[in-house]
Amino acid sequence: MRKLVAVLVLALGLASAQGRLFGEALGGQIFLVPSFGALLTGQAGAERILGPLDARVGLTLGLTSSLVVGGLNLDVLYGIPLDGLKADVGAGFGVLFAGSATLFSLRGLVGLEVPLQGALAVRVEPTLTYNVNSQTVGLAVNLGPRVYLGK
Repeated sequence: MRKLVAVLVLALGLASAQGRLFGEALGGQIFLVPSFGALLTGQAGAERILGPLDARVGLTLGLTSSLVVGGLNLDVLYGIPLDGLKADVGAGFGVLFAGSATLFSLRGLVGLEVPLQGALAVRVEPTLTYNVNSQTVGLAVNLGPRVYLGK
């Protein structure tokens, strides 16, 4: 785990010379059926870490009816410039710790970002997740602010 964190910190540090750093607070995963649950994800990343690719790492904290869950994800995004908007497609890997279980997932996403003022934007992100352990597919729509730092 320490090696993974060290590699991520190094990668984000290298990326800061090539593009802007950003932070996101994407929430919106609220489950009502079969039982109540809610997840909040905070993410940080950098633009143009490798050519046109952006990278980000995320930390997830959540609560279900019987468990407190935590997770980590890593996504690679490819930006698609639009007039006045920013769109991207991406793929990633995630791990979720729930009680004594560890769940692994593969993620695919499409993001759309609307700039508000200066370094502040609002982002909507439908995410399709394949849970490897349970072999199930889930869809979540995340909505939240993105703040750019630096250049």
